[in-house]
Amino acid sequence: MLRVDPDGKATPWVLGIRNTEGFDWLDDGTMVIADHGPSGEMGRYAHDEVNIARKGDNLGWPDIYGCEQKPGLLPPLITWATHALPPGGAAVYRGTAIPELRGSVLVASLAAEHIHRIVLQNGTVAAHEVYFRRSSAGCARSP
Repeated sequence: MLRVDPDGKATPWVLGIRNTEGFDWLDDGTMVIADHGPSGEMGRYAHDEVNIARKGDNLGWPDIYGCEQKPGLLPPLITWATHALPPGGAAVYRGTAIPELRGSVLVASLAAEHIHRIVLQNGTVAAHEVYFRRSSAGCARSP
């Protein structure tokens, strides 16, 4: 991921991202990134993830994915191992209409199936909630 400075110069920001589907800034130097996991390459599937990164961090793709860890590579805050999320956007809620959500990371899923609320505390996940999850039964059609 590149960041463009005020003079228009692109500077590397974060490495090791597979397929960013959304990001926002927690502060001037810290990003939250929703990354779409693999879809079969190298025999890997699922493992969509949410990360916190600072300039120069390496999130590890393709050397690590899911909950794997290696020195110098950052594991995700959250990963979805068995069922793909997949992320369709991410934002830090700064609004005032719903005060209890203020500061939460909101991650939307593709196909508008559900929204994940991630509450961060000292750089770790303090709470993870899911809203609007559709029934596992899928669609019901009338005869």
